Amino acid sequence: MAGLPGSSSRGRRELALAGLSRLKNRSRRGEVIDEVRRAILAGDLAPGSRLPETHLAARLGVSRPTVREAIRELVKERILTEEAYKGVRVASLPADQLLDVFEVRSALETLACQKIAAQRGPDEEKALKAALDDLAKAVATGDAKVTHAAHLRFHGTLYELSGLELLRALWSVIQSQVNLTITVVDLEKEGLGKMVSNHEHFARVLLRGSQAEVANAVKSHLGEGIARVNRMVLSRVNIRAEDGVLPPA
Repeated sequence: MAGLPGSSSRGRRELALAGLSRLKNRSRRGEVIDEVRRAILAGDLAPGSRLPETHLAARLGVSRPTVREAIRELVKERILTEEAYKGVRVASLPADQLLDVFEVRSALETLACQKIAAQRGPDEEKALKAALDDLAKAVATGDAKVTHAAHLRFHGTLYELSGLELLRALWSVIQSQVNLTITVVDLEKEGLGKMVSNHEHFARVLLRGSQAEVANAVKSHLGEGIARVNRMVLSRVNIRAEDGVLPPA
């Protein structure tokens, strides 16, 4: 029997929103932002997925005006895109945008880490050890979402330990973009096995190395992520070529 008109598209929308959890507090725009962001960064909402306002409000159990306000904020963060007559979709970050985020991270995290190295002591060592233990436990669970969250917390710790209020404030501004880059690189499963050892080595340099060694460690650490993005881009190009669809010259 033929399906009702629009039934398949409606089913696809419901499937796309299945990764979202109903909210307990129905009056808070921030909770909508956090939940939509979480679902996107965890991979529950794929790039390009449509997010109709009505369906989103119903799924989360909040009003449409609340959803509308949340969407405006997420569009500003470039996590969502909104076009006339096309609606709201989950953003697909191009490689050059991802690499831009890595470049900004490199500058900010180099400064943060050099500040930590200049004032390192028992408190800094204790905080970094706690962040490493958190990451190791997360990786041991085998849960990609848990690992991703711990990975992000480790890097947030660097900004917090810098002692610079502006850097701490900047972390809250760029966290969503950093989140996206970490999500992308964490999708390459081959890198997860080395995640703990890589971060342990990074922390050792941070606590024992010279300023120059710390700067080089940041560059090397983030360079691995940049290499993964480039490998993913190459992989996509190869897949398109195999399908007979070549990228423009």
